Amino acid sequence: MAAVRGVPARGGHAVSDASRCMPVHERLGVDCIRDPSGFAELREPWNRLASAMRRPRVFLFHEWFQAAWEWAGLDSDLHVLRIRNTDRTVGFFPLLLRHPPRAHSGARRLEFLSVPDTQYCDLICRDPDRSACLRAVAAYLARNAPAWEVMILRYLARSSPTAASLTEALSAHRIRSLARSGGTNPYVDLDGTWDAFYASRSRRMKKGNNLAAGRLRRAGEVRVEWFRSSRSDDHRLPTVLDAITRISARSWKGRTPFSLDHPGPGAFIRRLSATALDRGWLSIWILYLSEEPVAMEYQLIHDGTVHALRADFDEARAQLSPGTYLNWKILEALFGAGLSRYYMGPGENAYKLRWSTTADPLITAYSYSPSLRGRVLSIWDLDLKPRLRRIRDASTSGTGTGREP
Repeated sequence: MAAVRGVPARGGHAVSDASRCMPVHERLGVDCIRDPSGFAELREPWNRLASAMRRPRVFLFHEWFQAAWEWAGLDSDLHVLRIRNTDRTVGFFPLLLRHPPRAHSGARRLEFLSVPDTQYCDLICRDPDRSACLRAVAAYLARNAPAWEVMILRYLARSSPTAASLTEALSAHRIRSLARSGGTNPYVDLDGTWDAFYASRSRRMKKGNNLAAGRLRRAGEVRVEWFRSSRSDDHRLPTVLDAITRISARSWKGRTPFSLDHPGPGAFIRRLSATALDRGWLSIWILYLSEEPVAMEYQLIHDGTVHALRADFDEARAQLSPGTYLNWKILEALFGAGLSRYYMGPGENAYKLRWSTTADPLITAYSYSPSLRGRVLSIWDLDLKPRLRRIRDASTSGTGTGREP
């Protein structure tokens, strides 16, 4: 018996002529995961896709996003896009919808599901599926334009294929976008020897390190602890977390919402530490002075790459330079430990540039909804503001000629 169009003959599969001709991205469905319990259930397919990526960074695994949600969820709604080909999940676009400040009619803003400790973020999918997944996401965002007005995607690596393809995918649906520099993530290559690397550093920095060491030794007994995933002392994790929380509270961050004694950062670091310990990623350094914790660095180590997420020191001990000393001893120990690269975290802080002369460039992508308000915001941000800036710069250039600069 001949099969009716779109209906399989016995033993066949129902594939219509229309679907055979349909572009791949149009055969993909996108749904939005808004429920935290539903998000928690995505771990297995999420990590399967993250592991299959060309560069499976630790920041792309489900455990990282689950921990980040502990903090980000205090002022945001979950908005994770799941991309499917019939019953098979082929990608995730990890977003949240940020709440505007109270008594402020800010734009409804989509962002990556990230926290200040995030170093990279991206679309999670297999590399051959990336273009189709991006086009499916763009179509979803266009269909749901009233739900958002601005999308700001930070922490995209400039080398990511997503960064190169995102604007094209969005523009096909009248979504205006612009990519700007998002700073850099400085790093130190750990190949070679510590002696050769340290010999290349400036004399001034070495002198500063020696002075810090002398000040600390005169102030008390100096001890550095490296706490890593190890079945023998995993039970010490709560004690270690208490120590770094006290240091964070006594640092300059204690006057901000970012120190670990605040609810959001504290919940994030506790959730991350538990899963990172289980996955073998956890790495925490603590400097003790006469058994009092005075400086710390919190890291994740994955696939031979070290990511320093945060470093703090007790401000009451600032004159002893405990942070300088600890950073020195960390780098010295990481050389020869079988690791490949040490990322110091986004930002061109002076202490990072003393150690690093190389960095991964990042970009921030800005996109505007095709809704009425989104279009108005795009005209202001992408057209009027740059024009007004050029007029201002020309009027303050001091030439008095009125000519173009």
